[in-house]
Amino acid sequence: MALANCDRCKGIFDRVSGRLCPACIEQNEKDFQLVNEALREGSHQTVEQLAEKTGVSEKTILQFIKDKRIASDTDLGEVKCGKCGAPAISLSTRLCERCAGEMAKSIGQVRSAMDKTTGSKEAAESDTDIDESVHEALRRKTGKA
Repeated sequence: MALANCDRCKGIFDRVSGRLCPACIEQNEKDFQLVNEALREGSHQTVEQLAEKTGVSEKTILQFIKDKRIASDTDLGEVKCGKCGAPAISLSTRLCERCAGEMAKSIGQVRSAMDKTTGSKEAAESDTDIDESVHEALRRKTGKA
């Protein structure tokens, strides 16, 4: 028996597969149907508008998009930065350009401190990989080289 906490209600359930308990799976399907119906009525709605119209949480709607259960043709400007609320770089990143840059800088500082402490060459190489991936995401978002 594999016990787990449900991602939605945080209750304990016997996990066979998935991350939701049976009751939440049923509610999740009902929420999906509501969102799907609202999208059929007008597909160019923001996550906030869908949440308001259907009563389904923004978090749940974003999870439907992330799980590719519903297609997202919304502008990324509708996905907000989890730190400051500005438009996010991407659905998966959920950080704006400024906050992503600040985070990359902070990670770089921590890595540098770790490198000095441990003398590890691997930490410096990993820092470069992180900086490159953040910069690549910024280039995709802004279209700048």
